[in-house]
This record gives sequence, structure tokens and C-alpha cells, in this order.
Amino acid sequence: MEKQKTHTSIWLIDNLSRFVFWFFAAVSAIFLVFLIIHLLGFSPKELDLSVEFPTNFKVYEKGTFTLGENVSAITISEASGTINFENAPRLVSVVIPLFVVPLLAALLYILWLFKGFTKNVRLGNAFDPVNIKHLKRMAYIIAGVWLYLQLTVTFYNLFIVQRFDFEGLQFTFKNGSFGSLLFIALFVWVLTHIFQKGAEMEEENRLTV
Repeated sequence: MEKQKTHTSIWLIDNLSRFVFWFFAAVSAIFLVFLIIHLLGFSPKELDLSVEFPTNFKVYEKGTFTLGENVSAITISEASGTINFENAPRLVSVVIPLFVVPLLAALLYILWLFKGFTKNVRLGNAFDPVNIKHLKRMAYIIAGVWLYLQLTVTFYNLFIVQRFDFEGLQFTFKNGSFGSLLFIALFVWVLTHIFQKGAEMEEENRLTV
């Protein structure tokens, strides 16, 4: 029986998915080790923490935009950024990393599913029922990550941002919709039905032969 040749692009994607999975698994393990060390109280008492701001705030900065000989006045009225906690309270330095753990677990599981998916495609089993299950689970998890992020940002805004005190700074709470995740989940879900239809057609062809 002649061995089926694997297309170069499929081979590349399969090996890349495996590399990304194991690389991210190693990074996640290192993060968990440091988190456990911190939870056990072996980390420095004075700990600085940087967090990407999941909300917008109003600013008012004037500037200029130059294009050739044309100079236009511009104004920044809203922005987002990163907040740095100097000597962060232990509760904050524990709660924020703990919120990251479910995201790491979800992403690692998605990468594991995708690794199995690309392996089956490389082996010529694109319409295998296992692939369809993998795609469905990926769609569900991505949608779940979107919901989790919404709840996390809401918690952050209500219980942490409300305790910030900046003179002349007003928070708008507009950032954090993460709509692209829902689009990706919908795309993967549609892809699931395409593969399911392909599996049905493959089975019909097998029965007619």
C-alpha cells in the first residue's frame, strides 16, 4: 500500500501547532510554579505588579498631525494603558494572577485540541468524528472564555478600579467587549458543521462504492 504524501503546508501547520502547544505548556508550568511560590509566602513582601488596563479613561491632550505641508490640530480624549502597582497589596497580587489561571487552562486545552486536529488532517483523516468533536469543544471553550473575560472585567471595574484615586481622571468602562472572540467561536462552530457535512458525504461515497 502506497504511503499517502502529506502536503508541505499541512506538515508545517501540524509541527507548528505541536511546538506552540509544548512551548505554551512550559510557560504555563513556570507561571504556576511562581504562583505557588507566591501563594505559599516565599515571594518578596514588596511586590510590584503591572496589569493591562481593561477599561478606558478620559484624557485631554492636544497635538498636531503633519502630512506634507498640511498641519492639523488633533486631540486625544480617551485612552487605555497599563497600571503599575508599586508594592501591591497581597490580596491584589494573589487575586489577579489567580484570574489568569483559568485562561491559561482554556488556552492550553484549545491548543491541545488543535494539535490533535492538525495531526488527523496530516494523516488524511480530516473528516474523522474526533476532529468534529475537537472543533465543537474549541467553539464552546472560546465562547466560554469570552463570557469569563466579561465577568472578570466587570469584577475588576467594580471592586478594583473603584478604589483608584487619580486627580482629574475619569474612567469610562468601555473597553473589554472582546467581540472578536465571539466571532472566532462562531467561525469554528460553522467550520464544525462543514466538516460534519463532509463526513456525511464521505460516508455516502463509501457506501455507494
